[in-house]
Amino acid sequence: MVFSQERLKFGRKENVGDKKDKNGIESTYSTQKQDFNTKKLMLILPFFSFLGPVSNMAYLPALNQLTEFYNTSLEIVTLSVSIATLVGALSPLIWAPSSDFFGRKKILITEFTIFILMTIGCIFAPNIQTFIFFRVLEAASLIGSIGVCFAIVMDVVPVYSRGKALASVIFAITVGTIVGPVIGGVLTEKWGWKSIFIFLLIIATIILMIVIFFLQETNMDRKPLSAKKLILSWLRPILFFRKKIVLTVVLVNSFVFSSMYFIIVLIPTVTQRYYNWSKMNSGFSLLPYGFGGLFGTICAGPLIDYSRKRFKTLGSRLLPGVFAAFIISFTIASIGAVILRSVVFLLALSSLFSWLYVFLSSGSQAFLFEEVPGETASISSIMTLVQFGFSSISVQLTATAVGKSLDTWFYIYGACIFLFSFVLIYVIRSRWEHIKEEIKKAIGGDIEMNQKFDTPDSSSSDNTTTSKMQQINSDVSKEDRRKSSTTELSS
Repeated sequence: MVFSQERLKFGRKENVGDKKDKNGIESTYSTQKQDFNTKKLMLILPFFSFLGPVSNMAYLPALNQLTEFYNTSLEIVTLSVSIATLVGALSPLIWAPSSDFFGRKKILITEFTIFILMTIGCIFAPNIQTFIFFRVLEAASLIGSIGVCFAIVMDVVPVYSRGKALASVIFAITVGTIVGPVIGGVLTEKWGWKSIFIFLLIIATIILMIVIFFLQETNMDRKPLSAKKLILSWLRPILFFRKKIVLTVVLVNSFVFSSMYFIIVLIPTVTQRYYNWSKMNSGFSLLPYGFGGLFGTICAGPLIDYSRKRFKTLGSRLLPGVFAAFIISFTIASIGAVILRSVVFLLALSSLFSWLYVFLSSGSQAFLFEEVPGETASISSIMTLVQFGFSSISVQLTATAVGKSLDTWFYIYGACIFLFSFVLIYVIRSRWEHIKEEIKKAIGGDIEMNQKFDTPDSSSSDNTTTSKMQQINSDVSKEDRRKSSTTELSS
């Protein structure tokens, strides 16, 4: 196993300006990184990942209207949500790796163009079968943009600033998931379900114009295109599941992500059914969740970047997320305990969950992108695949959870996350032991490293340096005295 210089010497900073570092290891940065206005890019990038979750959640309040409009059952309409989410989860396996060959900008233009066409199809669909067909393709066209956004971050953002950048993208996804039902509820109540897709059509057109005229291509090191390589790139992400650390991190994040969907879908329903809130007010019941995500974005990014600077190891980005995962497991169980007892505690705990989720998700994404350098698109695609795959199951569970043992499902989610958090700690610990052995072999086995990743004690080296300087000064003094004696004898 080959380790980069950054892994072998924990105090050295990465060479971020070149395509390869001094050891020939490929960097995950674009070679033209310095040509981009990173701040401007990070302002518009969250909007690209925002629309996917909004489109996926906005028409949930309109399910009853869709049932009446197409004269069908609620089960069939609800099934369209799960199918669209599942197919959308598979789409990043194609879109994200393809951006390595065709470029990020071209793929985003293609995705938003298809989304616009499929949205028009949803508006004019004559029957429920046609509507589901266009809705599934609509979801498949845009959920893949999330992986492309993560790849853009890795193209242009330096290592020690990626925590903030990834947190902003993840916050946009969280906000889109929350705002979607609120927007859908307001539009459905005033203008009907078709107004939702007209709204999505307008927003997608604006974003497409921004991509065309303002977004620069960030992938300057595109891979040579061939049909065989392109098809293999679609299948390659699955192979990363063979790595224990990748599999464990993805599973922990996916369980938490699916529980996020579970909470977001259930809170408006519970506030309407058990607390007699109106549809409008039940939509605003998700605002505490949004504020928690915003506060998490402010806190998580700097803390994750500081952890990376402080400990100088790839795994250090996971430290805040591991602690967050443990707290999340207890938070979800607590939500199950109070969901039918106190709406105040319910909303407060949902805000805490959102705050912790940003720590876990942004730290995990940053870690995986550095763990497998040069494969950002593939890693983001498998993460999105498993996350939205689990979420499609969560959406179906909400239909049965409201009336039967509502708290039990929260206890199950909490127990699963708690268990996988322990597994993640075990994998990280065993992996660290393996890295230490590799480092000792690489540099002669004469370096002792402790579990806390502290920098080596420099007191012994300082004493050695001081004694050497004293010896040199003593030798110089002796030489001066010898020369002085020789001069006197000559006189």
